[in-house]
Amino acid sequence: MKRALRLLFLLLCSGPLLAGSAAVRADQAGAEAAAQHADSDTATDSDTDSGRSKRRRASRASEGRRATARAEEAQQHREARASRGKSGAKSRSKPGAKSRGKSRGKSRGKSRGKSGRTRGAGRSGTTGVGSTVEPSGADPASYRGKKSKACGYQMPLHQHKVLPGEHLGQIAGRYGVMRKHLVALNTQLKDPDRILPGQKIRVCPEIAPRELVERQYEVRRGDTVVAIAKAHDLTTKELLGFQRGRIADADQIRVGQQLRIWTQGAVLSDFRPRKLRATGRRRLRSGHKLASTGYTHLRRPQNAYGTKKTVALLRTVFSRYHRKSRGGPRLHIGDVSKRGGGPLKGHASHQQGMDVDLGLVLKGSHASVTRFVTGTSDNFDVHRTWVLVQEFLRTGEVRFIFLDYSLQKLLYKHAKKQGVPETRLDEYFQYPRSRRRHHGIIRHWRGHKDHLHVRFRR
Repeated sequence: MKRALRLLFLLLCSGPLLAGSAAVRADQAGAEAAAQHADSDTATDSDTDSGRSKRRRASRASEGRRATARAEEAQQHREARASRGKSGAKSRSKPGAKSRGKSRGKSRGKSRGKSGRTRGAGRSGTTGVGSTVEPSGADPASYRGKKSKACGYQMPLHQHKVLPGEHLGQIAGRYGVMRKHLVALNTQLKDPDRILPGQKIRVCPEIAPRELVERQYEVRRGDTVVAIAKAHDLTTKELLGFQRGRIADADQIRVGQQLRIWTQGAVLSDFRPRKLRATGRRRLRSGHKLASTGYTHLRRPQNAYGTKKTVALLRTVFSRYHRKSRGGPRLHIGDVSKRGGGPLKGHASHQQGMDVDLGLVLKGSHASVTRFVTGTSDNFDVHRTWVLVQEFLRTGEVRFIFLDYSLQKLLYKHAKKQGVPETRLDEYFQYPRSRRRHHGIIRHWRGHKDHLHVRFRR
């Protein structure tokens, strides 16, 4: 009985303990399952994080490679520029290159500065016998060589060696002077109309002398005298003159025939321009005012001041024109210089009272227009303009007359029809030579299609 009661007591006491241990074991099993689940989640997250990090590392690596490639490419460009700079420096170190670079830079800077309209003065070179220079040519006062007493201490004296076929008017035109000036300077000439090849002629040049280079040209298939002359910037007459009569007919040249040709190279050292003092310091001292008359109209009277010599010459020319033009229109006078001289708005020159602008002599409805009007074959009064130009030339004091090439051509043909001998035409006109070749008193320069620009000697 007692044993039975003891067993019952033990069973009652051990029931909660077994339930607790079972609960504990259940809890432990749940914890283990949760832990395993957590471990699996952790493993999945770690796998995801590792994938992302790998992609990030790959992206950074590719960006690094691209950056490296860009840096290498930039370095290659820098090295290429450096090598070009060195080669350019070597080429610029050649004689004359540095000064040309500076002068071109300055001229471009100045021309693009205020107005933005005027561009570089021009190009120099050895194509043919001529090349373009500044609008006024090189001012003789700027020549580097020693000024000669024979030239009034204005420029160096030059000795020209006569080429085959040349006459004195042609030589005068080559240097932009008058034939009568050559005759006065070369008193040794017994007959100015008969000069010989190789003879020396003294010149006080207004157009800078250049090297004269002789060469032989072999006629090729398809060549003509006209084409050969044009290729070397010569007139047909000049080319034939060089041959000294060996070509009787200009249309009968043969393949393989040797022709003698003279071309011009660089400007001689004594006649290369040196830097002048600042243009702003050029002044007109004791200026005289040009008065208006019944046959002249001053467009801007405040800019009608010139030297005493200039004003006197203009009065003479205008008076003679009025007598010979037979009822021609009034002359429209543009700028000369302002009172006291110096820079004048709209002009590179007109500072010392030696330059004057004149409107073209026109006909028809444009004859009385006071503003400058562009000349054409229809409105350009060639006859009266030639009367005016002749009067300027007869003074013997004109350095140059700028007139557009197309109008110069009309004037040349008119003068030739009027019976002006070719020796005079060669002395006066740049035409029929190309506009690149400076020759004569009447020369082309851009911007002179509606007026004449006349400059007198000092």
